[in-house]
Amino acid sequence: MTENERDLILLNLNKKVNAMEVKVNKIDALEAKVNKIDALEEKVNKIDALEEKVNKIDTLEEKVNQIDAIKEKVNKIDTLEEKVNQIDAIKEKVNKIDAMEKDIKDLKEETRKLSRSIAVIEHEHGNKIQLILDTMLGYLEKQDSFKKELNSHSNTLDNHSDRIWNLESKLGII
Repeated sequence: MTENERDLILLNLNKKVNAMEVKVNKIDALEAKVNKIDALEEKVNKIDALEEKVNKIDTLEEKVNQIDAIKEKVNKIDTLEEKVNQIDAIKEKVNKIDAMEKDIKDLKEETRKLSRSIAVIEHEHGNKIQLILDTMLGYLEKQDSFKKELNSHSNTLDNHSDRIWNLESKLGII
């Protein structure tokens, strides 16, 4: 694996982690919305309690003005139906959030597995590089030793060559 490939893998991992962080932030925002929904549900419950009181008033008003009471109830039912529809939509969003949380957990697990694999690969490559460097150092040491020995032989040959020349010059061969 080249450094570029490794860097690409790390960049991809960083992108995935950043994407997961964005999703987590979205989940936090959705949780805030769910809290608001809970507050709305409390208000709906209060409305229900108020409705009971209104029903008592309505029965009295019914005697006086039945048509106006019916219109008010219809309007209230429409608003309650809208709120119920909103609650159903919110439940769907909560289900989607649950699915997203599972996906995020899966992504985290995959990221951990990749991190472990990368660490093992880096360790193995480090060992291989160390072995290569040790081998190269051994070859360099042998080369230095060979050069020293070669220089020694070269000096000996030079000395012998000088002696032969001196002997030849003394003997008059030259």
